[in-house]
Amino acid sequence: MIASDIIKLLKAKHSEDVFVSECKDGPTQSVRNYLRMDAWVMPRSWTRQAITAYEVKVSRSDFLGDEKWRNYLPLCNYFYFATAPGLIQLNELPTEVGLIEASKSGSRLFIKRKAVHHEATNIEGVLRYVLMCRSTIRGETTESGKREFWKTWLETRQIDATFGHNLSKKLRETIDKEIILARHENENLLRKMETYDSHRQILDRLKLDHNVSSWRFENKLNELRAGISDQEIRNMEDLSLSLSRIASKLKNPILA
Repeated sequence: MIASDIIKLLKAKHSEDVFVSECKDGPTQSVRNYLRMDAWVMPRSWTRQAITAYEVKVSRSDFLGDEKWRNYLPLCNYFYFATAPGLIQLNELPTEVGLIEASKSGSRLFIKRKAVHHEATNIEGVLRYVLMCRSTIRGETTESGKREFWKTWLETRQIDATFGHNLSKKLRETIDKEIILARHENENLLRKMETYDSHRQILDRLKLDHNVSSWRFENKLNELRAGISDQEIRNMEDLSLSLSRIASKLKNPILA
């Protein structure tokens, strides 16, 4: 697990808040050694101030060798370490400092201890940095800007309308083709059923059960051979083959 994985989880956790990664307490271009927090979060609320700072640790040596995190406390109301699982023990931290751990799978965060609220005594520099270095200010719309906005809006609406019309037309054409195809398939099946019914009537007149198995059907034909000419026998055999094909097609109409 690397630090950026934990940052992504923190960002998802604070998706509704102002989330600033690599947040400083002074101007970016300055040569002064400003503090830099791994993540700084400000809720979108006008009620009680609840700014949170995070220091991310993914190795034991990084935690043991780092003392600068204590300087982050005046820059926030809540301070947390966000770490890989099992990296820091609670007894190694002051009681007011919180601890969040990533799951072993790296897909979730778990609060091991909630941070205690304290006053942020030196937050002005962070606010100025966030405002001037990490924010985009939207200016007021001028009259020409308004005209351009509505022109673009009308063009976009026209494009959307044209796209919707073309899509609707294509769907109608596709549906019509499917309806015609289904109608033809139904007509073919009806014709086959009519043919099957006519053949079944012939078998009924000959007192041949069309539901019997094929070998019984053949035995019945052999019983009739004595009084039937060879040509009539061939006609019966052709009829039997035709009926077998029709029955197979009716059982599998898709393959027909």
